[in-house]
Amino acid sequence: MTPAMTPAMTSAMPPGKEAKALAELVDEMLRRLGSSSEPTHARKNVAIKTSLFDRCIELCRAGGVPSPDAKIRTLHHLSCTGGTLIAKCLAAMPNTLLLNEVDPYSRMLYNPDSPKFNPTDLASLVRMGDRNASDKVLGELFLGQLRALHGSVVLEGRRLILRDHSHGQFLFTDEPDGKKSLLTLVRPAYPTCSVVTVRDPLDSYLSMRDLDWIHFSPNTVDEYCRRYHLFLDAHAGLPIYRYEEFLEAPQVVMRRLCDQLELPFNETFELTFDAFKFSGDSGRSGGIIAPRPRRAHEPEVEALAGKSSHYLSLCERIGYPALGQAAKRPGKVKTSAKNKKRNK
Repeated sequence: MTPAMTPAMTSAMPPGKEAKALAELVDEMLRRLGSSSEPTHARKNVAIKTSLFDRCIELCRAGGVPSPDAKIRTLHHLSCTGGTLIAKCLAAMPNTLLLNEVDPYSRMLYNPDSPKFNPTDLASLVRMGDRNASDKVLGELFLGQLRALHGSVVLEGRRLILRDHSHGQFLFTDEPDGKKSLLTLVRPAYPTCSVVTVRDPLDSYLSMRDLDWIHFSPNTVDEYCRRYHLFLDAHAGLPIYRYEEFLEAPQVVMRRLCDQLELPFNETFELTFDAFKFSGDSGRSGGIIAPRPRRAHEPEVEALAGKSSHYLSLCERIGYPALGQAAKRPGKVKTSAKNKKRNK
């Protein structure tokens, strides 16, 4: 019995034999379906029609074998900046698999004195058995699992997106460490397409405060914006997109995001995005994409923001109006002046 011809087999065959092998496979499938006709490739005076076979072979070559150039898309933002909504909309694009809130190094839920039952999370199991498990081991563990998933996704003709959970690295620790970001782990191992999404920093700060998600000290808007700068430094050079512009024109901005991430665009995403249930969906509810007013807050918050050098420089950096100033259009994430001096 002729074995099924896999994409890997076609890629290994000399070009002249691929059409004959495909014809033999078709004959075998016809026999299994009960056809009693004489094999196509055995009939006298009948040449194999190679045009259709060649097209099939090219499809196998193009989409059937994992390619070292198959990109991994990464999506980066801080908490309460609209990231879950944007992630849902990207997940609604055709042939796309989005992994939500990924952080291989996160210790946010790690409590060695009260371990939780988590039989499918290999990193948690390692930490439970070895409290001194290194970040190097955890990073390699993540890349090994990612390798298996990535190969499967590529074989299926899908595209993989990793939505970064940056909160643990930049807003949860005593001092942020951009060297341990998801991007610095994945980019050396795979070709990547990456974007950063942002929101007016005063709005995202107010949302975090109302949700009691401020874990840094001091818990001021100035400290928040200082850490926001460090997050942007860790993703310098990436194109940025503003959440508010997405709310104003979701079709236009989502098409731009898909173009940047090299994803197929599905204009019906507004009808299907809310079917995806992701963690981190803390603020917006419902299936309508539209602007919303700023959360209620005391006047002192704006007064403190107006005196914050980090807030004012952050607004300038990502193109937001600082308490009444005109907004600027963002391009790519810039390296802050302070970080430039540090790198010299």
